[in-house]
Amino acid sequence: MERESKRQYLEDQIETASDRNAALDATIEDLDTVLVQTLDANDRIDFNSIRVSENYPNFAPPPKLTRVAIPPELEQYTSEIQPPGFLARLLPGAEERHQEKLRTAAAQFEVALADYRLSEERRT
Repeated sequence: MERESKRQYLEDQIETASDRNAALDATIEDLDTVLVQTLDANDRIDFNSIRVSENYPNFAPPPKLTRVAIPPELEQYTSEIQPPGFLARLLPGAEERHQEKLRTAAAQFEVALADYRLSEERRT
């Protein structure tokens, strides 16, 4: 009985190997004909036809970046400061108060000018 089972096992293994060899032969035959089959076919790939092309709009910066701001002028800060009149000059300290107002206006102008230059530098 043991001999019979060994013989049956061996026959099964031989049959399995035979089936696998037949499948491999069929695969090899298919592979051998691939080149012959593709030589007749026009399987050229045109890469331009599969390329994704997007048309982006031209860059247009925001209008606030293209316009140059108007720089501050000293006259904007000093135009409302009137020199003391004849009678006002007779009062003590009138000229000093006038000069102090002019210095304050000049300091405000310098701050505004520095801010303008900084904003223009950032804009450009």
